[in-house]
Amino acid sequence: SKVGAYQIKYSISNSTNVSVVKIRSVFITDNNVNVTFDKTTYTNQDVTINLSINDDYFDYLVLPNNTKVYKKNYSYKVSENGTYVFNTYNKINTGKTITVEIRNINKTNPTGSCSGSYKNGVSIINVSANDDIGVAKYVYGGISYTTNQIKINKEIKTANITIYDKAGNSKNISCSLKNRNDLEILNSITPGYNYKKKTKNVTLNYYISSTN
Repeated sequence: SKVGAYQIKYSISNSTNVSVVKIRSVFITDNNVNVTFDKTTYTNQDVTINLSINDDYFDYLVLPNNTKVYKKNYSYKVSENGTYVFNTYNKINTGKTITVEIRNINKTNPTGSCSGSYKNGVSIINVSANDDIGVAKYVYGGISYTTNQIKINKEIKTANITIYDKAGNSKNISCSLKNRNDLEILNSITPGYNYKKKTKNVTLNYYISSTN
């Protein structure tokens, strides 16, 4: 009931210690209009602005789309970021203006790619992701990871990864993993050196170019 701006913080964690925090902002104004909405949590859904008018002489409320409503309690959904203006009027035709700023709606999917390798029963996947509001998690095989390097205790040749941003938008990517034994052999070859392989009947000469 006291005039001011307040925040209510909710948090929850699951059995794998993945946590989600939601913050609801509450504004108590001196014009007897209470406004609540989720201001700080990124979302790819509509944001609901809740208005509660405490005025015995209340007559009607004008919504941002210029619609008149005659309810003291009203919920208004918005699907885009922007400035939304509400006007209340009482029976003696005195008006109040309430301005609400919405900046936490994001519907853009993240982008990214991945690469990896496997050896001795272990696979390592490295994910490179980009998003304008930040990456929240990477999901492989139904398991969530908060780091962009994923370790799998088995050898796999392909991987499908889902990238999630902080608003819940997602992007599916796939990559092929390379055998680290083969990579180590390639890395051990000296560019510019002539290698000879002897067989029973013929000698084959190989030249490894530094550009190949």
